[in-house]
Amino acid sequence: MLNQINKIRHGFQEIIDMHKLINREITEVWNMLDKNKYKYVTIDVIEQIFGKYEYKEIAGGRVHIIDNWRNENIKFLKIGTTEVWINRLIFPQTAYVFAKIYAENLENELDLKGGGGFVARHQLWNPAYPLSCHAYGCAIDFNPEKFPYGSDLKPHPRVIEIFQEGGFYWGGDFSRTKDNMHFQFAYFII
Repeated sequence: MLNQINKIRHGFQEIIDMHKLINREITEVWNMLDKNKYKYVTIDVIEQIFGKYEYKEIAGGRVHIIDNWRNENIKFLKIGTTEVWINRLIFPQTAYVFAKIYAENLENELDLKGGGGFVARHQLWNPAYPLSCHAYGCAIDFNPEKFPYGSDLKPHPRVIEIFQEGGFYWGGDFSRTKDNMHFQFAYFII
């Protein structure tokens, strides 16, 4: 048990160290947003914050990134048994959200099988649409089998609340088809 606690402490120290490294960049992009409102952030704003990259189309609505953007921006986060690739700019707040969910014993809600974070693809896997927030590493899907796209089934209300407090917009609040498995960047909490 003590060894597991030390691993968690070490993980949090890594998060704190990473936060210190990116704090200046977060401060710059923070001014682009209305910090006081929980709202959907358009893909144009996502590109301004997380950076635009060069890509080529591949099959199934996926894209292949042809510059170094992925290596510079996408980082691996593991808290407990939850593992996800996300953008470095939201690494600290995503770690906060996961840690809070674990602290409230809701970790069984964080099933990423068939979901996840960073995937270089278009919205709805359709090349006719813009790139998805997943393509910038600023969106996460949980329990897609339990909460499929368009379903009325919803995650635990406290999980939704924790993500919203952590600066994420819930796909269940989309004005179009509901995406209850989906959480995407809305604002920085730093």
